[in-house]
Amino acid sequence: MTALPKAAAWVAALLLIAAGVWVTEHTPGDYDERNAPLVTRGEPGRSIVAGTFALEARDVRTARSLRMIDTQDRPVVLRPDGVFVVLNARATSLRGPMTLATAFIRTADGREIYATDRITSPTLVTAELEPGFWKEGVVVVDVPLDALSGGALVLSPRFPEPVREPDREFPPWGFELTPEAEVRLGALPPPEDQLVLPEPVPDEQEQP
Repeated sequence: MTALPKAAAWVAALLLIAAGVWVTEHTPGDYDERNAPLVTRGEPGRSIVAGTFALEARDVRTARSLRMIDTQDRPVVLRPDGVFVVLNARATSLRGPMTLATAFIRTADGREIYATDRITSPTLVTAELEPGFWKEGVVVVDVPLDALSGGALVLSPRFPEPVREPDREFPPWGFELTPEAEVRLGALPPPEDQLVLPEPVPDEQEQP
């Protein structure tokens, strides 16, 4: 082999090594990274289109207690351990029937505080979403007093703490982009003594 082909072979080998390093650095290597959500951010009063669903976050309020009607049509008053943060919103599916199965507040220091399960009346988290119809509802999170500032409320079709299957086959592109709508909370209003949760309203058909 002459000097020129040898040099070309070395150059080709170096290029292959460099390409391998680039692919390794730019391809998620573990289960968490491959399943990282695709986050779309917004603010109260704005619409958020997050892949498979759309969300209109209307307003956010806080309260020291909630009044609602339980499954027996009786008035019930709930009191939080910290403060109730209540998002009033509406949502619709953009593809097929679905449920926003996960809702939590991501605090400024990285904690995830999931929506309370003490609400027996229908909420946006339990609502069945259909394309072309908007479903109104609330999301209620019991937030510690030290976590009220600088957080964001996240809604996603995922369930909390999904079962991990590291050996299962990934999509051919190596990613599983689950949509998340993140509503920046900013400076929350002072807590009200009591909020009355609204009664469920009929679905609103999307206007053509």
